[in-house]
Amino acid sequence: VLMNKKLISLGVTACMLATGGVMPGFAGEGISFSDLPDGWAKNAVIYCAQEGLMLGADGKIRPQDRLTRAEMAAIINRSLKLSEKADLSGYVDVQASAWYYDDMAKAVKAGIFEGYDHRLNPKDEITRQEVFTVLARAYRLMQSDADLSKYSDSDLVASWAKESTTAMLAAGYI
Repeated sequence: VLMNKKLISLGVTACMLATGGVMPGFAGEGISFSDLPDGWAKNAVIYCAQEGLMLGADGKIRPQDRLTRAEMAAIINRSLKLSEKADLSGYVDVQASAWYYDDMAKAVKAGIFEGYDHRLNPKDEITRQEVFTVLARAYRLMQSDADLSKYSDSDLVASWAKESTTAMLAAGYI
């Protein structure tokens, strides 16, 4: 459960949650990323781009890159249309000039992201258990009695992520 997910997998998850699991097929009108993936993820990426959830940069969507915490915050904020911002002056690793400052402020205000030791770690790759926690908070999924022990890596789930992981499992997202 601690392995990092690729940008496409997390983007698809965020898009699926944001749309209630319904993603129509798209021909890709207006989408011109030079690195648009082929195969199973293509329509999901096109949909996310058309909906403004994934913006890309310099004409690329970077489907093979690892997703950062800041990028996840941006996707979630866009899907939920969050606008209220928290004061981030207590965090030492989020500068007001950073592209992700507003996204981190919105995610913190909504209670979707929490820091640790005065850090939000926006540039760090986000782990699956962090994604499960972010999504469970964003969509207000409640703790369940789901049994993680049937998964071979269940002992790798951190104590702080068990509630959100079982909530995501009970809701059928994992």
